[in-house]
Amino acid sequence: MDGLIAAAHFFTPEIVSCKGYIFIKEFLNCDSDEEIIKTVEDLEKQYNYDRKMIEMSVNSWGVGDFLLGHSEDIYDNEEVIYQFAECMAYFWKKRIDEVLPENKVVVEIGEKIMGEYGISITFYQKD
Repeated sequence: MDGLIAAAHFFTPEIVSCKGYIFIKEFLNCDSDEEIIKTVEDLEKQYNYDRKMIEMSVNSWGVGDFLLGHSEDIYDNEEVIYQFAECMAYFWKKRIDEVLPENKVVVEIGEKIMGEYGISITFYQKD
């Protein structure tokens, strides 16, 4: 049962908005609203207020990381990893549209997005 609850949370993550940016809360690694604001301010300086880059830097994730500890055959099978990424992209987009319907968001799958290893997923708002 714990695995099912974890999977449900993974596919429908908590989305937070701060200063017009949107993030997967877990990826921010912040315990308080004050920490979130400080992190966002640091990212604004680092990425020169480029919203897409700020959001991508937090929301990017190497899909293969989820499969660590499983059979090496699965980890080396890019087709399976890509199918998993497509599933994640579908549910992340649905979740964002549900929580923040006014935001126009792109969920992107690609290789090594923002330095992640292998097939990766991220999202950001359209300008």
